[in-house]
Amino acid sequence: KWGIVGKTFFRLSDYSVVYFPNRATAVSMEQKRYYEEKFGHEVLYIPNGVAPVEKRPAEWMLQQRIEPERYILFAARLVQEKGAHFLIDAFRRLDTAMKLVIAGDAAHMEKYKAELRLLAGNDPRVLFPGFLTGRPMEELFSNAYLFCLPSTLEGLPVALLDAMNYGNCCVASDIPENLEAIVGHGYTFRNRDKEDLFRVLKELVENPEKVREKKQAALEHVRKNYSWDKVTDQMESLYRSVIREK
Repeated sequence: KWGIVGKTFFRLSDYSVVYFPNRATAVSMEQKRYYEEKFGHEVLYIPNGVAPVEKRPAEWMLQQRIEPERYILFAARLVQEKGAHFLIDAFRRLDTAMKLVIAGDAAHMEKYKAELRLLAGNDPRVLFPGFLTGRPMEELFSNAYLFCLPSTLEGLPVALLDAMNYGNCCVASDIPENLEAIVGHGYTFRNRDKEDLFRVLKELVENPEKVREKKQAALEHVRKNYSWDKVTDQMESLYRSVIREK
């Protein structure tokens, strides 16, 4: 999506990651592999993190006519690489009374957002509540039937970690970064394949037990492996090692 100036800037930024700092870190093992293979410099893996959260009962949601356990949630920036268009296309073909909540926004992406609304058409099940934070977002994470992230490009998907942190069953595209975050504690579909996404969603909508069986495992996995306490200990150790070298 970037022009020649943007592409050149990002390519030069790649070099700055490994040649300028005392140490470089990557938020995913895939990112670490990329930089080490391309530049031959060590990059430390320190992921994004989550802190324990409490589930919120539905209050704001009910005012928006969104019922608990009766909607599929997407929460991310509304840019093409997050794949909301794949999800809307697949969802609209589902024979279900559930809703699809597309929570998010993005500056300077008016054309894409208009395309999403055109894709949703007059389907009353597809909702665009916009950019949300605080209590409304907490309620949506707390009460979703499942969470879906059909992204085509990620570093390490924070929204996916957040969804698992609330004990959600998650569906994600099978790009390496999503697979690394889920590690079998959710469901995946072939990247950019809206037919495969439709297949997975249909199966999960028709079989609630498959949704329930992933929820607790996802929560335990993310809190064990992506705890902010663990992440901050790693960052503190890294900073201390740099100071000692000085």
